[in-house]
Amino acid sequence: MDIIYVGCKPQKILSGGDKYLTEVLDYLEKEANLKYLDFSHTAWFQKGARFSANFNAVKCIINANFWAVREFFKINKNRKNKYIILINSYYKQFFFIFVWFIKLRKNCTYVVGINALYYHSRGDSFLNKLDKFMMKIFLLPASAIIVNSKAVHDEVRSMGIKSPVEVIYPRLDLPPDIPEGVFNKDKSKFNILYVGYCTPFKELHILVEAIGLLKEYSIQLNIVGEYEGHKEYYSFLKSIIAKHDIASKVHFHGRKEGKELTYFYKTSDLLVSPGSGEGYGRVLVEAMYFELPVVGANSGATTELIQHGVNGLLFSPKDPQDLSRKIETLITDKTYRSTLAANARKESLKANFTMNLGKQFYDFLKNVHNYHKRGLHAKATQ
Repeated sequence: MDIIYVGCKPQKILSGGDKYLTEVLDYLEKEANLKYLDFSHTAWFQKGARFSANFNAVKCIINANFWAVREFFKINKNRKNKYIILINSYYKQFFFIFVWFIKLRKNCTYVVGINALYYHSRGDSFLNKLDKFMMKIFLLPASAIIVNSKAVHDEVRSMGIKSPVEVIYPRLDLPPDIPEGVFNKDKSKFNILYVGYCTPFKELHILVEAIGLLKEYSIQLNIVGEYEGHKEYYSFLKSIIAKHDIASKVHFHGRKEGKELTYFYKTSDLLVSPGSGEGYGRVLVEAMYFELPVVGANSGATTELIQHGVNGLLFSPKDPQDLSRKIETLITDKTYRSTLAANARKESLKANFTMNLGKQFYDFLKNVHNYHKRGLHAKATQ
């Protein structure tokens, strides 16, 4: 089976999406004839116009699509090969024209992988609508689509996309456990944990605003994750912290792995996932595994993991006041918090800890390939 992956293999595992993609590509490298159409070195990519709406962004998009066509012809010299073109939806801004070119190629099948649908968090309704429009244009020509949760599946369908959609959940590698006797938990404060990137689409500012509304409580918000990669957003978060005078309550710790990450799970009272566009929510499952109650936005895949009032609480997306009320409920009611935590642990054990993502991808792509050779349309198994 001949596959062209448009993108590069992550050099470092910095997110759940990186873990997901690396496991898939590792398997495809072994089992298929996988070629990379890697654009990480190109000038237009280095300019970084993915999240802009200006002349430079339009110029980059045009350059990206011309580049993709040229590189495709270099790889596809033998027109008899039936290639599957696999593209992650992260790159929709760059290649939403190129995929229609692929659609016209009789010897190619276009398959798109979706980790999340990030058109909720641009801070501007026009840009959010533009992102959603571009995503739809990107998905329409796909022969098949692979998503990482039922929630993303349903959202794709709500956009009017008719292509077969396969759900392949992430496989979780949990950080190692550590005995509670080797650390001291600060019980004088209510410790709230956030794990993830500090980027606009994670909507961390909603959580920081909520902390600012809870000044009367002894709270500590620990932000664990890369925060220097998006300097403008980090500055924005710092301005909110300064506005509410909560610098003593909010602490940035950078990215943590292994036992260091486990330490934060074990010493926290609550994990909050404020983003409204999560594709799966790996950290939610990790937190629940370590018996933490969780609070998340009532949107996206978060609703697939959190049963409101059972293993956690859901708040109205983008509403810091509602989030603060949910947090306050858990601060003041320890018994309720303990009940949610116990149920969270039980729910976490339903996650995928063993099934290899790469094999699932390979089997589905093989199905797509076989149908394509017969001139038929692939069928999703879910």
